[in-house]
Amino acid sequence: MITPTPPASVPSPDSSSRSHHDESLVPAYTVPNPLRLADGSFVTTREDWIIRRRPELLDLFATHMYGRIPASASNLKNRYEITDTHSAALGGQATRRQITIHFGSDPNFPKLFLLLYLPNNVTAPVPVFLVPNFHGNHTVHNDPGITLPTAWMRNDPIYGVTDNRASAAGRGANSSRWPVEAILARGYGLATAYYGDVFPDHPSGRENSILPFLAPDPGAPAAPAAIAAWSWAISRAADYLISDRAIDAYRLCLTGHSRLGKAVLWAGAQDTRFGLIISNCSGCCGAAFSRRQFGETFAVINQKFPHWFTPRFHSYSGKESDFPADQHELLALLTPRPLLVCSAQDDAWADPMGEYVSTLHATPVYQLFGKSGPISPQPPNLDTLFPAPLSYHIRAGKHDVLHADWQTYINFAQTYLARK
Repeated sequence: MITPTPPASVPSPDSSSRSHHDESLVPAYTVPNPLRLADGSFVTTREDWIIRRRPELLDLFATHMYGRIPASASNLKNRYEITDTHSAALGGQATRRQITIHFGSDPNFPKLFLLLYLPNNVTAPVPVFLVPNFHGNHTVHNDPGITLPTAWMRNDPIYGVTDNRASAAGRGANSSRWPVEAILARGYGLATAYYGDVFPDHPSGRENSILPFLAPDPGAPAAPAAIAAWSWAISRAADYLISDRAIDAYRLCLTGHSRLGKAVLWAGAQDTRFGLIISNCSGCCGAAFSRRQFGETFAVINQKFPHWFTPRFHSYSGKESDFPADQHELLALLTPRPLLVCSAQDDAWADPMGEYVSTLHATPVYQLFGKSGPISPQPPNLDTLFPAPLSYHIRAGKHDVLHADWQTYINFAQTYLARK
């Protein structure tokens, strides 16, 4: 069990210079009401939320945190090149497809390389988990047919990366996070793409990303950065998936871990085609309530990862209480779709309690739509999946994705993602 919110009299730490993992140092804070409109009035109907409050919150997060992809990007015409189809992959359990997604007609525009496994021996379109990956498609399984990526990667001997390029030595190197056969056995497909295809994850990555083509002015106050680019690409992968007749377009399950948990929450907030969203250990600027200033803070994340957020966001370093929203309102943007926020007990950096606090305070918006969520200030016990469409789960262990986590994801999807 993690500890509840401390008394309101606790003084604020100096978050501009340090982080902490001590509940006694969590400052007093006020929770912004997600149902309060900018003019001070309150949302009382679902129509008010959809027409008035939801656009306000989307604008706040785009302007002040993630950045805004220009509307002109929607004019790009995707082209899907299926480069590989193998109907007897993984010993006959799956059909493997590899799809190159071309954005527009400019040959210099980065491409997204999507790997898709679909279960065989099914009689109807299947639900699919779309999960961006950190180390390349070839690392999720030792399947020799998976194409090696060509995009920049961080050097790492564990993943067989030298000179910032992948190699066959990395095949299956991250399979501990990807129980592909078990996912397929439960009747789900799995789609994944390497996040570095569209924005290499380093401070100078923008120049080799999709953003010079989508948003050429990097100095604009709301200029998009890495997380906005990754989120945009996630939706472009969805464009392909909903076009594939073997896939149930109403049951797209979007899942991400850590920084990619942040990206999937922002993607899911903007793109309502995702029927279910799961964030795992997404922490600061993901699911964790920022005003707690626990673990990773605005100042720390901006110092370590200056390329993730819009330039305006850097002005909030050490000033979480000045930010015009908080992460429970990001979670609320997913209403009324099923949302599961997952934490790990030993992952203090991502603030498990803060992730629960955000989930708790998103509940009123879900209730507006006749959906339930947590109402107790005490989080659930370890390994107890809260029984609601807005749910929270914490397990023992560290910042990671385990095979057991996948069982939780699938059980949640089986319960709350109904066929339409």
